[in-house]
Amino acid sequence: MEFSQLQTKRQAYNTSQYHNKTIEKSLRMKFLIGAAKTFGIRKTPLFQLLVFSKIKNYIRFMTLRQIYMNFDPASSMHGLAMHADIFQSFMALASNLDLVSQHEDGSYTLNESYLLEREEAQKLLDFHDGHYSKSVSLLHKDYLFIENLISADAKSSLGKIMHTKDMQYVREVLMYLSEINGLNLYYKVHPSFSEEFYTNLGELAFHTYTKDNFKRFLLDKEFESVLDIGCGNGNYIDVYREYESKQIIGVERQEKVYEKLKLKYKSDADIALYNDDILDIHFDQQFDMINMSYMLFYLTYEQKLDLFYKLKQILHKNGCIVICQYYPDFEINQELIARHNKKWNLLSRYKFDICNSILQGEVLLNNMLADFAQAERWDIFLTLLDSCGFQVSAITPADDTYYSYFITITHKNGG
Repeated sequence: MEFSQLQTKRQAYNTSQYHNKTIEKSLRMKFLIGAAKTFGIRKTPLFQLLVFSKIKNYIRFMTLRQIYMNFDPASSMHGLAMHADIFQSFMALASNLDLVSQHEDGSYTLNESYLLEREEAQKLLDFHDGHYSKSVSLLHKDYLFIENLISADAKSSLGKIMHTKDMQYVREVLMYLSEINGLNLYYKVHPSFSEEFYTNLGELAFHTYTKDNFKRFLLDKEFESVLDIGCGNGNYIDVYREYESKQIIGVERQEKVYEKLKLKYKSDADIALYNDDILDIHFDQQFDMINMSYMLFYLTYEQKLDLFYKLKQILHKNGCIVICQYYPDFEINQELIARHNKKWNLLSRYKFDICNSILQGEVLLNNMLADFAQAERWDIFLTLLDSCGFQVSAITPADDTYYSYFITITHKNGG
């Protein structure tokens, strides 16, 4: 969708009437989920719907634990002792999940149905069964359901289902979100997995959701030279290779990943690889297309400024930068793009809603885990692009859940 068209529709949109807020309570969706429960744990499309129906409560349970772990009393929550980005992203997640309400003074209150006496709150923190309210008991039940899915032995009937193509990525993302349990909202923490986890998760997401969309995205693009920054396992390079006589340069800072790339492309003369920081590499040419996927949250604002000033010099006058990225607070744009693409149906809207909660959880982790610099924010990113002489020209969904997008960026005023 052309960005100018999206902006026009956004200006005419009544933000007080966001159309997907109550989809979780839709009677039609409750009927479909009821059917999914009847079928139970079987290898059917309804099983995926059953899993999706538990995900928000899975995240709610972990978020509720963090509230009782970090705020006392939960009836009046302030972030005075926390980093602003951490507090805001946590409360954005809690608000998305309808756990909290915000007051005019910027404080938050835990909604009444989730208030617990001190003894019950301690049981929640210890993952013990308790005499919880109906609302909290449901969260706990769905949390245990998802934990059972994640930990299922690969050889068991459940494990085999969770390792199918359709469910493998869902399983890995849920494992990633479980890091919320180990957070301390007062400082960044190191994750329980290695750095390669992100690369492998990205590859799984690419082949499950993104690859076919990216191929369609390239159909109307003309380019001879490509620079892929943070190229990981070469997912995008593999697609570019399908176009004959294209010069491709990949940059990957992780040494282990870079060594694998060298072996993978050792016989391909059209591909050059660098194991270095993009800011330290000198190029004697300009590129028609520059590609970046899920890497901006590894950079501080100042590092991103330096990066885009450099890209300003090496992007061809008529070239474009393509960034694959997700952004919080993008729901209205999501709706407008989905309506434009005629994808605003009941099941799609339900999946959008679940995925938006997952996204808010990822944003919190982007701000909390030591591997990241800070979560991406759309308004700040647009301002940064403008200051570096760039503009967004188009936004295209990178997956069918409208979770991430291909952001097409060009020179302002023709370069």
